[in-house]
Amino acid sequence: MIWTLYSSQRVSNADLEALLAPFGAERDKDGWVIHLLGGRLVVLEGTEDTGTIPQSLRDQAAEVLGTEPVYITAMSSEIKTSGKPIRNVNAHLRDERKLAAEASELVQRIGSAFGARWPAVLSDDASTSMISLGN
Repeated sequence: MIWTLYSSQRVSNADLEALLAPFGAERDKDGWVIHLLGGRLVVLEGTEDTGTIPQSLRDQAAEVLGTEPVYITAMSSEIKTSGKPIRNVNAHLRDERKLAAEASELVQRIGSAFGARWPAVLSDDASTSMISLGN
């Protein structure tokens, strides 16, 4: 699953890194990684990619924010794989659901921390609803 955090205020990479540090985020070549049991949450600053977000989603974010979003951060969960064939599909699906639930809860906590500092809304790729965060 992918979650997108929109803000009407620009946030520096240093400020985002400071926000993510209490969550155990480690900087990597593209963004930040937070290790989870069985996978990880990847956090990418995506403001340069604002134009690739469908206009309908940007409009919905603008409606909640009261102005056009100028900052985007994307978060996605990734499950660890061994590269071997999966023998027990049910166990694998159970692990994926567990990771998705853990990642979703972490995204909510990160979103709340972000919203306490900057005006923001959060959306996931499974719905079109925008959740207002803090400010």
